[in-house]
Amino acid sequence: MHCPYWGLSIDNAMVICDAIDCLKERGISIPEDCVKQGLMTVTWPGRFEILKKRPLIILDGAHNPQAVNSLVRSIEMLFPNYKKRIFFSVMADKDYMTMLELLKTNTLSFSFFQVETHRGQSPEIFKEGMAGTFSVVKFIVPTPWKKVWNGILMP
Repeated sequence: MHCPYWGLSIDNAMVICDAIDCLKERGISIPEDCVKQGLMTVTWPGRFEILKKRPLIILDGAHNPQAVNSLVRSIEMLFPNYKKRIFFSVMADKDYMTMLELLKTNTLSFSFFQVETHRGQSPEIFKEGMAGTFSVVKFIVPTPWKKVWNGILMP
């Protein structure tokens, strides 16, 4: 599948297009082919980053409900009804329950692991706090995120 927004959420692509429209209204000429080329080639590591196409693996460092909402909207627009498996790690001071609530639509499973920092939320919190809240919790991963990541990306 070819998508001109790999590396950008739909929301970010719309902001770019709005900014270009504002510049054009002020008399600044920006060729349409340059805009298309920019949108097709832009990368923002860690933001709607397609790591693998088969199976589809998207990396996104959304760290608040607004960013997670943007991620979910992009997935729903580009991959309607796609069943997701979420690998989730978060800092303890973030609003992670709201983020999880936003992510649960069309989700087959959640897998939790801890960021290797003192601010990282323990996966055990999710086991305790999510009992009965989400029916899609499959397992908690007690291993460091690098091992989880290597396991996801290896064929």
